[in-house]
Amino acid sequence: KRVSWEAKTNRKGVVVLSDIPFGAVKVQVIAPGYQTYGDEHDLSKPEEAVTVLLQTPKGQVSAY
Repeated sequence: KRVSWEAKTNRKGVVVLSDIPFGAVKVQVIAPGYQTYGDEHDLSKPEEAVTVLLQTPKGQVSAY
């Protein structure tokens, strides 16, 4: 049983994955020039869209 998928988006930033089981899935998006995104999504339908909006990196914060 497959438990991990890795893919690249098309030119519009879209990726389509098939045969993902229902339930909680962890999504991680890594893109050069953007903050890494990671979160858990609950998939409950045979075809479901998950939209991820990436943010540019924030400046480093230090207490000193």
